[in-house]
Amino acid sequence: MRQIFILAMVFLNSMAHAQSIGESVGHLKLEYDSEHLRQVVELTDEYTDVTICNLLPGETYILASAPLNMENPCSFEIGANKTSFSTYLMFVADESCEKFWFRRTCSEEVTAYLSLSCSSCLQKEPNDSPEQGLAVTAYTGSLLDLVRDNFIGGNCFDISNVTFSGNQSHQLGIFSNGANAMGLDEGIILSTGNVVLAEGPNSGGDIGSDEGANSFDADLDGLTSASLHDAAILEFDFVPTTPMINFDFVFGSEEYCEYVNAGFNDVFGFFISGPGYPVPTNIALVPGTGGPGSGTPVAIDNVNDGLNSQFFVGNSSTCSGSTSNPNIEYDGYTTVLTAEAIIYDTMCATYHLKLAIADAGDNIYDSGVFLRKGSFNAGANVIVTASDYVLGGIETTEGCGNAYFRFELFEPQPTPVTINFTLGGTATEGLDYDPVPLSIVIDAGATFVDLPINVLADGIYEGFETLELIVQGSSCSCLNPQNFLYILDAPPVNVATENITACEGNGPVALIPSVSGTSPFDYSWSTGTTGASSITVATSEPGVAAYTVTVTDDCGGQGEGTFLVTTMPRPSAVISGDGAICNGDSASIDLVLTGESPWSVDILKDGAFWKTMFFTDSISSFMVGEPGIYEVSFVSANGLSNCSGTGTGIATIVEDNLQSNSQVIDESCAGANDGTIQVIPLGNGTYSYNWSPTQPNSAVITGLPQGTYEVTITADNGCTATETYTVGGAPPFDVSSTTQGVDCAHPSDGSISLSVSGATPGYTYQWAQSSSTSQSLTGLSAGTYVYTITDNNGCEYIDSATVNSGVGFPVAMVESASVIDCNHPSIILSGDGSTDDNGTTYLWTTSDGNIITGANSLFPTVDLAGTYQLSVTNSLGCSKDTSITVVSDLEQPVADVVALGQLDCNNAVLTLVDNGSSTGGDFSYSWTTVNGNLVSGISTLTPVVDESGTYTLVVTDTTNGCTADVDVLVGVDTIAPQANATVNGFLSCIDSTLTLNGSTSPNSNNYSYQWTTVDGNILLGDTTLTPIINQQGSYQLLVTNMINGCTNTSSVDVSENFDVATPDAGESATLGCTQTTVLLHGNIVPSTASFEWVTVNGNFVSGASSLTPEVNAGGDYFLVATHPVSGCTSESVVTVSLDQNVPQANAGTAEDLTCVLTSEFLDASNSSQGSNFIYQWTTTDGNIVQGNTSLHPEVDMAGTYQLVVTDTTNGCTSLSTVVVELNNQPPLVDAGNDAVINCNSPVLTIGPDVPSGNSNLTYNWTTTNGNILSGSESE
Repeated sequence: MRQIFILAMVFLNSMAHAQSIGESVGHLKLEYDSEHLRQVVELTDEYTDVTICNLLPGETYILASAPLNMENPCSFEIGANKTSFSTYLMFVADESCEKFWFRRTCSEEVTAYLSLSCSSCLQKEPNDSPEQGLAVTAYTGSLLDLVRDNFIGGNCFDISNVTFSGNQSHQLGIFSNGANAMGLDEGIILSTGNVVLAEGPNSGGDIGSDEGANSFDADLDGLTSASLHDAAILEFDFVPTTPMINFDFVFGSEEYCEYVNAGFNDVFGFFISGPGYPVPTNIALVPGTGGPGSGTPVAIDNVNDGLNSQFFVGNSSTCSGSTSNPNIEYDGYTTVLTAEAIIYDTMCATYHLKLAIADAGDNIYDSGVFLRKGSFNAGANVIVTASDYVLGGIETTEGCGNAYFRFELFEPQPTPVTINFTLGGTATEGLDYDPVPLSIVIDAGATFVDLPINVLADGIYEGFETLELIVQGSSCSCLNPQNFLYILDAPPVNVATENITACEGNGPVALIPSVSGTSPFDYSWSTGTTGASSITVATSEPGVAAYTVTVTDDCGGQGEGTFLVTTMPRPSAVISGDGAICNGDSASIDLVLTGESPWSVDILKDGAFWKTMFFTDSISSFMVGEPGIYEVSFVSANGLSNCSGTGTGIATIVEDNLQSNSQVIDESCAGANDGTIQVIPLGNGTYSYNWSPTQPNSAVITGLPQGTYEVTITADNGCTATETYTVGGAPPFDVSSTTQGVDCAHPSDGSISLSVSGATPGYTYQWAQSSSTSQSLTGLSAGTYVYTITDNNGCEYIDSATVNSGVGFPVAMVESASVIDCNHPSIILSGDGSTDDNGTTYLWTTSDGNIITGANSLFPTVDLAGTYQLSVTNSLGCSKDTSITVVSDLEQPVADVVALGQLDCNNAVLTLVDNGSSTGGDFSYSWTTVNGNLVSGISTLTPVVDESGTYTLVVTDTTNGCTADVDVLVGVDTIAPQANATVNGFLSCIDSTLTLNGSTSPNSNNYSYQWTTVDGNILLGDTTLTPIINQQGSYQLLVTNMINGCTNTSSVDVSENFDVATPDAGESATLGCTQTTVLLHGNIVPSTASFEWVTVNGNFVSGASSLTPEVNAGGDYFLVATHPVSGCTSESVVTVSLDQNVPQANAGTAEDLTCVLTSEFLDASNSSQGSNFIYQWTTTDGNIVQGNTSLHPEVDMAGTYQLVVTDTTNGCTSLSTVVVELNNQPPLVDAGNDAVINCNSPVLTIGPDVPSGNSNLTYNWTTTNGNILSGSESE
């Protein structure tokens, strides 16, 4: 069914090609016609080129190889070319035919599986109508939510650190509607392919998807020898609160049934680790095969139609006795199985659970494991919550209601469930709550029961108190086992009131308090009103009234509040004041207000509304800027728009302007600052003056420079006026001068000529540097000349004129020169700063140096030390000279470094040593090599090298750039010694130590030896060639050449055989009173092991050298077995018990048989009793009516009776007798002498004559013809 193709496979021996590449080559062509292929191929050649056709270009494919069976691991490797091979190859088809190379992994002919699958092809359309069959959805959400919502049962334990390895969007999902498919209705699915492919119907036997990579998991790998692919692993930590965990699962696969035991043993495991499980231990086991660590894991090869078939359901014609199930894709699956593990007294410790599944052999066909929703049980079955009957939540209030704790089961139980608990917390039983019992019962079939808590009101405000309930032995979570009820003080009754302001005569106001506490509330007012939550009060008279309300809440708490009602009188306003507005300024108006502040006042001006103004003071004022008559039309007080009054009075404001005259006197001369201003107000009164720029407060100001001045005049009535005045000045001088300069050829030919206008004509002149009073001067040298001009009004003008030097002597300057050295064999001198005009010439000369170029420029180039002169001449022939001395520094450094020693295994690096090179801060060093390697110090005199070769040092004097170099040759010796470690034999109980042998390694004083091991043990000689060891493991020999430090290693693996025979001394036996000897039945595996029987306190009758000896004494008998190869011994012990304890026989005592007691039951109840005891009564002279095998037989004859008690476990007996006596003799009696009744003795007393000592007799008098008056039963 799964062998999709069988096409011609042509094997051709290409001898020419084989000869050219040196090995045998075969050829194979395959036609691929489906999404999956698993084909058996035979490879007779070492290499086979394989062409696969019918591929879809652009699709991704996976090629894999696997052994035909695991007993013969030979297979082949796959390569896209002939140089790189692997058992697994992913490729994208470029053409419909692609070529590959197969290489055998064994030298002989190989028969193995070839698998080919298309990982990008859509293999199966999703089931759009899963109503009748399995429905699967891939899961990509929160892993923690997945496990909590779809796996764990009850949520009564803690989980964390949930992770998934694999392709979550394909390999992890949730399923539903699975009851008809495989027995689980809903839960989680893990798959080696796309989970949605698990949906029915079973459309083919080759469904699967590739997740694109090999997958290795150490725990899964331990379950199979085949290679693993497409692993899906879901794992998490959990903290159990029960001593046993379990969950339900079903495993299904497309590998069924044709690939059972064919190397494609798809496996999965549920691995638990934690306390009691030091290594991950699989609990996904076949029922009845053992517990965790020893049972058979569920897998393709372990559960199928031929093995453990009671746990298997076939869904394919390849499975015997199968019927098709349209509700699921997989070709076979297990029945519903349960995984379980014991929690070893470490509840509340952290455990780890790994749920893992993987393809084995190749990744073609899918397998999946289904986990039942809610079946993972690791938590207790009772949870407790606290709540309040009225408020809900976990808080309750003193005196206002009752709370309760609810005990809830996850599912109802068939019998009543008793829950014990303890109470704690800060609340006190009897004071804060009524006493409660410390256990409670949930009735059969119920899921919860409530424990009422009657919370008491203690009248003390003490903050919240806690009542803690702890369930004994059934807490839900290790992280939060307590359950708290919080008892709160009853909230106080708070009554919030307000202060109300009303206006006189505006009608009543409502008083409505704001109340908090525990509703409903009862109200009582100071006015006598009760029950109403609000009242109304009158405001007809101004004043303040208080109204108090007392509120009582549902818990009995009380609160009180008081309303203050202030009734405001209606306000009034009186306006007054006459004033003047001066020069457009403003005037003040007075206002007197009555009522309560603040006030809002509407003002009229000249009979019309002007503005609304606000005041806080009863006596106020406001400013106006316009003349007119001002009145009040409306006033309101205290912000109450409905509390208003009227105004009275008027204020009249007129306008008034201030005028003045003035006199201004200008400056006498320009800059004389002697101007004057005088202000003359036109009116009476006192005035003040404010000048700008600032001047004294005076009507007359003097000493003024020309300019503009402003004054503000203020009269004593507050009116002001502002005036502006200008102080003029005399006309200024207008003077200019003309000068004739001098030069280096005409130093005294300068002149100055003045030109004057302005001021007041009629000028005179005076020169400071001479007595001349003329308007012009001649014959002047270069310099500055000061003069004074005076006009006809005596005003003076003082200034100066300068005679300039036009062309002076040139400047000759030379900048300092740098040094001539190896970095600068020539330098450029600089005459920068010298005169640089048109017509200026330059000449450089030297007697001891050398000018290369530029002798007639400012920048000549020179290359010798010496003195250089510069001569500068201008266009007038005037010249200047200067000089500079140039020095040189051409001294070379010294380079001398040697190599002391050579590179070897002791010296992987070598530091070269200075041998007299130039040193100091002015020297730099540079190393180079063409055939060695510099490790460090490339710019030092001591570089570190690690390869042989020639190294070149260049030393540079950084002050002058001069260099020197030297070559150093470094040699190497890294030849390693030979090392060879061997061992003869193995460790066993016979040979507990072995001597390792390294003697074929070099043996001389030039070598040292060191043996080491990480998993073995060296007793002695670890530095010799022959150490002694006593533990299996890998041992390494390190041989060191102490001359060059080179080493070599060799290792040898030491095995051990401590196999032990398995003796079984058989079942225990017991010697008793009847069985005095027993045969022991021993057994040994292997049967070739030698053995002996040993006992310390027993005794052999015969057969001590056989496996079935006969013994006759109680004791311990040891069967000691010795393994034929390892010599190791082991023992098994059987105990022979000696049971010869006799039972207790006690026939008891018996009453005498009498005329009344004609039979009785004997009592042997003080004898040994139990199911292993039998009883037998016998007699030779009596008679047993019934019960001769009981503890209470019935007898009716005097005689001796024997009781024999037998212990059936050991055959021992015991005898006891009892004698039954007969007492049937009648008493002797005489009724007495006859007597006569007569008139003298009408009544007689009669009495018998009986023997003395018979106090146990009874009497009965009778008569046939007489009459007994009394004492018929007396003596």
